[in-house]
Amino acid sequence: MTSRRDFLAMLTTASGAFIAPKGMYAALSPDRKLRIGVLSDVHITEIDGELWKWKKALKHFRDVKVDCVVVAGDLANLGLVVELESFAKAWFEVFPNDKRPDGEKVERVFVMGNHDQSDWGHRKKPEYAVKDESGNPKVDKDGNYVIDEESYRAKHIYWTKETLWPRLFGEPYTPFFAKNVKGYWFLGSHWRNGGMGGKHDYEAVELPGYLKEHEAELKGNKPFFFVQHLHPKRTCHGGDAWWPDCGRNTTDVLSAFPNAVCFSGHSHKPLTDERAVWQGGFTSFGTCSLSYSSSLGGGVFSAAVPPNGGKRIGRDNCNAGYVIDVHDGFLAVRRMEFSKMNPLGDDWIVPVPVNPAAPEFAFASRAAAKKPPAYAKKPEVKFEDVKVTKNDGTVVDMLQISFPAVPQGDKSFSRVYAYEITMRKKDGTGAFVRTVRSAACDNAISLEPDRVCWNINPEFQHVKECDFDIVPIDCFRNRAKRKCPLIAVFGGSSSCSLEATPAKKVWQKTFGADVDTFSMVDEGVASVDKAQNAFSRLREVTKHGKAHNVYVLWCEASDLDAPWKKLRDGVFRFINQARKASPSAAIVVFAPVYSPLDAARCAKAPKQLEMLKQYVAKMEGKYLDLGAACGFTAENASKYFTDAGVLNKKGYEALTSVQIDFLRREAFKLS
Repeated sequence: MTSRRDFLAMLTTASGAFIAPKGMYAALSPDRKLRIGVLSDVHITEIDGELWKWKKALKHFRDVKVDCVVVAGDLANLGLVVELESFAKAWFEVFPNDKRPDGEKVERVFVMGNHDQSDWGHRKKPEYAVKDESGNPKVDKDGNYVIDEESYRAKHIYWTKETLWPRLFGEPYTPFFAKNVKGYWFLGSHWRNGGMGGKHDYEAVELPGYLKEHEAELKGNKPFFFVQHLHPKRTCHGGDAWWPDCGRNTTDVLSAFPNAVCFSGHSHKPLTDERAVWQGGFTSFGTCSLSYSSSLGGGVFSAAVPPNGGKRIGRDNCNAGYVIDVHDGFLAVRRMEFSKMNPLGDDWIVPVPVNPAAPEFAFASRAAAKKPPAYAKKPEVKFEDVKVTKNDGTVVDMLQISFPAVPQGDKSFSRVYAYEITMRKKDGTGAFVRTVRSAACDNAISLEPDRVCWNINPEFQHVKECDFDIVPIDCFRNRAKRKCPLIAVFGGSSSCSLEATPAKKVWQKTFGADVDTFSMVDEGVASVDKAQNAFSRLREVTKHGKAHNVYVLWCEASDLDAPWKKLRDGVFRFINQARKASPSAAIVVFAPVYSPLDAARCAKAPKQLEMLKQYVAKMEGKYLDLGAACGFTAENASKYFTDAGVLNKKGYEALTSVQIDFLRREAFKLS
């Protein structure tokens, strides 16, 4: 008989990560100690809109004989009692008396999320209002409905959970609980409320104390499991995790337990994302959703569509969860999509306890283990005028851009999640970049069409004359090498004045680069005095999957009028977000340019610019004082500035020259 050591050695790749071949899930099952079904974000609606998915997943768990079912929050959708009643009813239909057909007990580890304990604006709905003599809802002097509090609270989980939970599940409701399943401990922490007050809405405040009190019992090689709704900070899904917790009560304390395994939901991120499992000091799994998936990058990618005649694969078509077998020393993890009953990829063999010095499922080692997806030769791009039926039934004309999908059969390449499309104008005036996620990126690879089709508005016919550079991207944001480097310029006159256009062309010609420019002066965000809005611009750009080679922040002269703290915070947000989008990119901050004859700014600027220089250096960015580098002085101001104190053509030429020299040296490392 093959030993566990030999077995794991057989599955170990050159990278050191364990990846089970297809079918290994079934082969491992006879030796398992425990089988767990794991779901999250079921979102049962009042009209039972999601109930079929819940029942189908439960029936699969029943058929594969799980010992325990974990649901990591958002059992209901609108926090209504009737929704949780439907959820519980379906459970007991599939598992009467919490038992499988063979009579074995199936334990429940259900925790509530924000959707379970919120009123979702129901106080603004007339059906919850007190009725007047005519049967109309009453309103107060401010025009708000007068709520029938007793009836209102009786219909919501938040107000009734202490009696509702025992009635539905036969056990007391406590914010934190522990259950033992066949000798394995499961700890659970409910979301406290849906934002209706309270200091600890979602923090697992009891966990640190419980771990300390039961340390001797929990520590060792045998895994224990912790379940909450939010992802622990700095764990699964990385920077794409939506609203993780602060980490103080989870990541910080669980890191002392290499045998700890956490299940969490909330962000709905797909299980095709290899970052759904993370290992550092412990192991953390993102659990997707049984309701719908939320694409990487905050869901703001453009979406590919199926070729004409094909059936659209939307985010509602991915209803995912896990079946996990617990073995001595490792977990065998199958990712399942329950609507079509497809595995979402090869099974994971996840060592537990984790080796904190060299975690097998750390992001960096796995991101480097496979080659980024790439084309063997430049793909041919085709264009077609198509008619598209919208959700409201109207038919509109669209221009469809299509190209071959990257073949996914070679296991040495990581799976494609999206395609970065650079459309470069042939006259050299610029390029624009969009990212389109593949049609079935959240689902089984077998559903992926052979062609990537992207519909755009027909007025963009000029793209037919562009040169296309298409770069596939995986879930780690790895990508093949671009044809041209990509520079992003945020703010400053670089993106909002006619005089800056020649400068942009010089940048493109000098570095053979594509230049994206993003003005900070439109939409009312003229300076870092409104830094929150201005730097959300960068967040939106990076969410589209762009990972530029160079990020440039060109600060405005008006930024010097803002308090230092606002300028500092704005620069911090910029550098932090740029580094998150592309860790290897060069990050450059250009100091504001102001007229040497502007007495007020001349008095204030030197101190602020010195602090800015030191702060950018502390953040490990590159800094250039444009005015000093150009040698702008009171004596030569008329040569470079208009009477209104604005740079003239010669001023822009001087700026372009020093910028080119600086970027050549600091960003592109050219001699």
